[in-house]
Amino acid sequence: MHKRGQVTIFIILGIVIVIAVVFGIALRKDIAKGVSSLESRLTSSFQDEVDAVQLHVDDCLEKALKDAIYNSPIGRARDLTEERYEQQLAAFVKGKANECINFTQFEGLTIARSAPLEVEVDYRITFATADASMRISITKGEDSASLSEFSVKAQLDVPAYEAR
Repeated sequence: MHKRGQVTIFIILGIVIVIAVVFGIALRKDIAKGVSSLESRLTSSFQDEVDAVQLHVDDCLEKALKDAIYNSPIGRARDLTEERYEQQLAAFVKGKANECINFTQFEGLTIARSAPLEVEVDYRITFATADASMRISITKGEDSASLSEFSVKAQLDVPAYEAR
């Protein structure tokens, strides 16, 4: 009878150990999923912030492009060749965009410009595009990203050669 009690205790103890191991494995998987989900949310949040920086630069370029076409003396110049006109617009857009681009509004991000803004403008009858390059490095904690190419297209209210 004494041996029977020992066997019962060992069986119960074995069942408890098996249940503890299964519970530990399940808990470890849940913890790993939770950490993975948290990392995914952090990465997604960081990507949203990078997208906001991209949008800020694009908005500055678009405003500068429209300002160059509609509000600057260059936009009304009639004596320039098309190539020279686009060069003048690009120089104006570059200056105005540089004035507008300000990264201090992005708190918690470290943003560095490692190359100057370069702009090319393509002027057509119903639209104009500004293609820009500028290397921007963005970091937050261990996350990092870089942006270097920007492009905006502005629809023109008046056909290009009529406006000039």
